[in-house]
Amino acid sequence: MSIYFDNAATTRPYDFTRLFRNYIDSGWYNPSSIYKPSVDAAEAMNNSRLSIARALNAFAGNIVFTSGGTEANNTAIFACAEGRRRHFITTEVEHSSGYEAFLRLKNKGMNVDFIRPERRLYDRFKGCLKCFKRGYCTCQYYACQ
Repeated sequence: MSIYFDNAATTRPYDFTRLFRNYIDSGWYNPSSIYKPSVDAAEAMNNSRLSIARALNAFAGNIVFTSGGTEANNTAIFACAEGRRRHFITTEVEHSSGYEAFLRLKNKGMNVDFIRPERRLYDRFKGCLKCFKRGYCTCQYYACQ
């Protein structure tokens, strides 16, 4: 028997692979093109977007598909930075894709606080709450036990 401890990086997809197999085998067309298989791929992608939006009670236009975690982190962090958010809180032990993005924002002059994660749950958020008192911000903080 093997035990896998790195689910934060990759998680076995289980049943998802069976559902997705059809799209891997025959639905891999460019959803931005106008020929029939591409139109079908676009429709499947849009249906997925609508389904996810309904499940999250969100707008379908706000659901963005990315190729992986680094692209997702960078998209979210830099999109917030382009908006009205100018104060960010993250941890000193953030995954490198997030940490480097926040470091880049800090080097551009944005207010970024890197807080040290603590063992106890209350202490984990004490540093985050202290930063919140200074103004509007986005907090990316993982409370993993």
